[in-house]
Amino acid sequence: MRGILEVCEVKISYRMGKVAVPALHGVSFKVEEGEFLTIFAQAMQPQQQRSGFQAPET
Repeated sequence: MRGILEVCEVKISYRMGKVAVPALHGVSFKVEEGEFLTIFAQAMQPQQQRSGFQAPET
């Protein structure tokens, strides 16, 4: 089967005041044809739910 999605070395951090908090550090994966992908995330705080996702720092 051929890969239809490949993600390599993803790094994301968020700012909490003056501190950068790493959320992802070097995540890689490949989705092959015929496979399914589901992404789960921790529940957001009420103020984030109203305004949408917080923009990543990097």
